Amino acid sequence: MNQVQQIKTQHSIEQWKKVIMDQQASGLSGRAYCQLHAIRENRFYYWIRKIRESIVATQPVVNSTSQEPVAETQFAVVSAATVTVRKHQENVPKLVLHYGPVKLELADRTSPELLRQTLQVLQDVLPPC
Repeated sequence: MNQVQQIKTQHSIEQWKKVIMDQQASGLSGRAYCQLHAIRENRFYYWIRKIRESIVATQPVVNSTSQEPVAETQFAVVSAATVTVRKHQENVPKLVLHYGPVKLELADRTSPELLRQTLQVLQDVLPPC
């Protein structure tokens, strides 16, 4: 991929990250969000896949033939967080996590990968609880 294509792709990824974050915050399913905002569903899921691939590409690669140390994945401490589980109702989150000043409201369809990435960002940005 040449430099111009890389720049265009990165710009598109940044724009679609905003759309996907808005969809997650809305509590709507991908399909419902796409219908509401006149977005082609196949494009929506295409960009989710591309964003995940770009995140994976930035992770350290393990070289099994090398003796070099490999960075380990670290997770946010969840035991210090307050967790509230609610009965499923329409537009009510299934799980609410409080991590310091941050409140995460998660639907039962929230992907484990998105939750892992979000907790990693919180750990990087906020001091430990």
